[in-house]
Amino acid sequence: MGGDFSMRITINNIEIITEPGKTILEAARENGIEIPAFCYYEKAEPFGACGICIVEIVGSPKLFRACATFVTDGMVINTDSDWVRKNRKTTLELLLSDHCGDCKPPCSLACPAESDCMGYVKLIADGDYTGAWNLVREKVPFPASIGRICPRPCEKDCRRKLVDEPISIAALKQYIGDLAIHNSQFTIHNYSGKTIAVVGGGVGGLSAAYYLRLKGHAVTIYEAMPEMGGMLRYGIPEFRLPKETLQKEIDVIEKSGVVFKNNTRVKLDDVRDKYDAVIVAVGAWKSIKLGIEGEIGGIEYLRELPDIVGKKVCVIGGGNTAMDACRVAVRQGAEKVYCVYRRTREVMPAAAHEVSDAEKEGVVFMFETQPHEIPDGLADVVITAIGQKADLQGFDGLVVNGDYSTNINNVFAIGDMLGTGIAVKAIGDGRKCAEIVNEYLVGGDALITPINNSPYLVKSEKSCDDFADYEKKPRCADFREEAGRCLECGCKAYNDCKLIKYANEYNVQPGKYVGESNPNKCILCGLCVKVCDKHLRGFINRGFDTKVQLYDEYGDCGDCTKCFEICPTGAVKHGE
Repeated sequence: MGGDFSMRITINNIEIITEPGKTILEAARENGIEIPAFCYYEKAEPFGACGICIVEIVGSPKLFRACATFVTDGMVINTDSDWVRKNRKTTLELLLSDHCGDCKPPCSLACPAESDCMGYVKLIADGDYTGAWNLVREKVPFPASIGRICPRPCEKDCRRKLVDEPISIAALKQYIGDLAIHNSQFTIHNYSGKTIAVVGGGVGGLSAAYYLRLKGHAVTIYEAMPEMGGMLRYGIPEFRLPKETLQKEIDVIEKSGVVFKNNTRVKLDDVRDKYDAVIVAVGAWKSIKLGIEGEIGGIEYLRELPDIVGKKVCVIGGGNTAMDACRVAVRQGAEKVYCVYRRTREVMPAAAHEVSDAEKEGVVFMFETQPHEIPDGLADVVITAIGQKADLQGFDGLVVNGDYSTNINNVFAIGDMLGTGIAVKAIGDGRKCAEIVNEYLVGGDALITPINNSPYLVKSEKSCDDFADYEKKPRCADFREEAGRCLECGCKAYNDCKLIKYANEYNVQPGKYVGESNPNKCILCGLCVKVCDKHLRGFINRGFDTKVQLYDEYGDCGDCTKCFEICPTGAVKHGE
């Protein structure tokens, strides 16, 4: 470039030199300036179908499509002004008005750890067990353990139940975890020079430490108990979660370079000035009591296992801790085990299969009963499992903001500090907190962006009628065959979808415009029309009725996959 063959233009206050014949979009991209675009394809003539690439040319009363507007010498362009953003947002809302289906399947949306359930189930069905394990561990470092003890919110929302039975997602997670646990590959990542202390070695603290270690930071976990694992080790009975399995998954975290300090109880003042960041992940080790004479807290009972052979045991509560206490008491040789719950069976918070298993093992349930005292002769041992709370001794004055940050600049909090919950949620909190802490360490900014703003996702409601033509295939013991039952009802292109990326970037308002339902997720960008060498696709109709038509009568497609690969929203299916 140079002389009479170059042009000087200004984009976003940056002066650049480009060539005649270039579009604004081409000139911007060549200089590292991002302009959103769906329909642009460098090997075809531009026609500006999507309208998302609009820009402002200073001095002009209208906006221009960057992919179809050629540069002129001295042109001054704004690609991200309020005027441009407002119009892009409207364009996106119109595109989304007839875009239906599901960005993510209900199983993934229901998982507190945000696991890609559909993704790893599909990999198992394909026989790619290594890929499945790697995908699971992106969100859950304990697949073998969690697969055994999770209450399975993913399966409750699985759409396969509209055909016959939900996919055995938890069992598949356990299966892939058990397969890989003996063949783990460990990588010691380079150190960033930043140090983090994690106070508490439960699954939340371990998860936060693991994901921070993957980002290159030096992490030390302080745990008051003799071994790591928290409630999974000391609150889940052996028959549900073998300690050997849990330990092997904890070993993976230690071998990644995380330093363990067991039998070490610390206060906040002991660590806050010695590390670049601190994550408080103390567990809820104190049982809430009813004030009944001689009562034992549920979590204390499970941890200490006092001798109850030949005794009558009354467990008060309806959660999973209560079910564990009941079933452990049966195994310890109790003469009789009662479970007393103040509400009906239908609203018990414990997993339904845990209640059913306890009943099969001989536990006697007493519903809609609120005991204030235990009558003589009914029970020798009273175990109260109505809830737990965290022991915050040594952390006085620490105020949690709800987004993992606290009132102290470099101190963050997860797990039972935010309220008790299931283990898979603690894992999800640990990973999300690790992302926030990494942002803080890398950026040095104490003002952390809140994480509670949920991203926009396209969702749809389904009923049994939508799957009436599907063959019924109840659950089976063969894991690959069981994984093959998955309906794959989420979008496979979600992670690469430009539409959802821009929708979240421009904070769209779902439902502002209503168009005709389009199950194929096409946004009429025209890329598939442009790249088809045989010209087998074209537009028909106008307005909301416009769609891309595949002209079958013109000849065989040949399956070159160009349209499939270039589609920005996953609307084109391979082979169609």
